[in-house]
Amino acid sequence: MVTLHKLKLFIVVYERGSLNQAAQELYTTQSAVSQNIQSLEAAFGEAVRA
Repeated sequence: MVTLHKLKLFIVVYERGSLNQAAQELYTTQSAVSQNIQSLEAAFGEAVRA
C-alpha cells in the first residue's frame, strides 16, 4: 500500500541521495527506510530508486 509516509521517505531519500542520510534526517533506521522503499517498489511493480 502506498502511503504519504512512504512517499515522504522516498522524497527524502531522493533529495539526500542516500538511505543512511535519509534515515538520520527522519530519526529512523536505514533498515526501516529500505523496507518502506521495497514496499513502494512492490506496489508500483518496479524499482523506484533514483
